[in-house]
Parts: sequence; C-alpha cells; structure tokens
Amino acid sequence: MKAKHTPGHWRVQQTYDNGLEVVVIGPPLSATVAVVIGRAHSAEIEANARLIAAAPDLLEALKRIAASNINDFNTLHPGSCPHVARE
Repeated sequence: MKAKHTPGHWRVQQTYDNGLEVVVIGPPLSATVAVVIGRAHSAEIEANARLIAAAPDLLEALKRIAASNINDFNTLHPGSCPHVARE
C-alpha cells in the first residue's frame, strides 16, 4: 500500500503566535501539516502536536506488526486466510 500522507520526517515547532505546528522539512517539500490550537504552552496541545508528528512512524510500525502477525497466523493456520497475501 502506497502512503497517502506527506512524506518525510514530521516535527513540532512553535508558531509565531505561541501555538504549535507540525511541519515536514523536505525534500521533496517543506510544509505545515497541522496547526494545533489551544492555551499557549499547554501540555495538552504539546502532546497532541507530538502525537500528530509521530503519525508516519506509527503507521510504519503498525504495518510491520500487521505483516508479522499475518505471516505468523498463516504459518500456524495455512489456507485459512486466502485473501491475505504473504510477503
């Protein structure tokens, strides 16, 4: 499955008005992915921004876990999951 999100490393940085934004620094591009709004310097908005910034890494980890679990299941129960391709 091809990623449908902005590629690259996402990070959190402070905005000019004391908010937080999640940005991707290229290549191929540099862009703001999300702006998290709330009380200035709130632990909640910082946690939300960091969670959003971690999304690409979390997706990759979930893909590896899912592939591993499917392969383990198929090994233990051959043919029981024919619609799932082995990698």
